[in-house]
Amino acid sequence: MKKITFVLLSLVIVTIVLSCEKKETLNELLGKTTMLTTSQLEKLLALGVNVDNVTLENLRLFDGTLEKNLVLGDITIPVAKIDEYVTLKTSENNKQQLEVSNIVAPENRNIKIVGYSGEGFALTSKMRTALSWAVSNYNNLSTTLNFSLTYGTDTDTADIIVYKVEGEAGGSAGFPSINGKPYKYVRINSDTDNLTINMNEHIITHEIGHCIGLRHKDWMNPCGKGLISDVEFKLIQDKSAFLFEDSIMQSCFSSTSDGEFTDADKNLITFLYQKK
Repeated sequence: MKKITFVLLSLVIVTIVLSCEKKETLNELLGKTTMLTTSQLEKLLALGVNVDNVTLENLRLFDGTLEKNLVLGDITIPVAKIDEYVTLKTSENNKQQLEVSNIVAPENRNIKIVGYSGEGFALTSKMRTALSWAVSNYNNLSTTLNFSLTYGTDTDTADIIVYKVEGEAGGSAGFPSINGKPYKYVRINSDTDNLTINMNEHIITHEIGHCIGLRHKDWMNPCGKGLISDVEFKLIQDKSAFLFEDSIMQSCFSSTSDGEFTDADKNLITFLYQKK
C-alpha cells in the first residue's frame, strides 16, 4: 500500500456531535460499563481514542499519591481534569459539539523533561539511556518543539516527569490539556527494563508522543494498520506523505523495534509543529 486512499481516510473524519445519531453509540458503550457517565464517554470519544475497554483506576504518581484516572490501554486521563482536555460548545446549527485541544500551544513548546531518580520510582539505567535517545530524536526534528532533559527529584518546573511504576512491559501517558500544556506524567512499567534499550526507547518515545498530542495510528483498529486519527486529520491538508503502518505510535510494538521514527512519523510531527 503506497498511499492512504481518500476512502480509507474518510473513515476517520469524525466530528463528535451530540445529536440523536450518536445516542445509540453512547448507549451501547454505557451498556459495557457502569463506571462511566455519558458525559465522560462523550468526551473520550471526542479525544479520538478507542473506548471499548476503558476502565476507572487509581494510578500512582511519582510522589506515591494516588490519582483516579480513566484508562484506555496506555492512555490515561485524570477524572478530575477531564474538562481540561475537551470543552462543549454550541455550533451554528444549535448542536452541541465537543472541541479538542489537539497539540501543545506555541508558548509551551520549550518542554522541560525530568527523568525521575527518587526512591521507589527511579528510572533504571537502561530506561535513562532510552529516555536520552528519545529526547534526542525529538530534538533532531526540524520543529518548534525544544526538549531539555535532566535527571533528579526536582520536579517543580518540569513539564513532563518520566518515572517507573510496577507493571508489565509498557508505559502510559495522556494528551495535552485544553490550555495547550503537554501531559505531565509518563509512567514506564518496571518490566520494560527486561527489554532491549531500543524497545525501551520505542516505548518512551511513544508515550512522549501522547504528551504532545499524538494519537494511536491504529486507534480504530488496535494493532492493525495505521491511520491518521480524526483529531490529527483536521489539521492536515495533504495526506499523501502520511502512511503509518510501522509508526512508533501504533498501539502495539514489536520485539524487533529499533525505537526510531518512521518517515511518516517525522512528516506528521514536523507538520503539526512546523517552523514558520
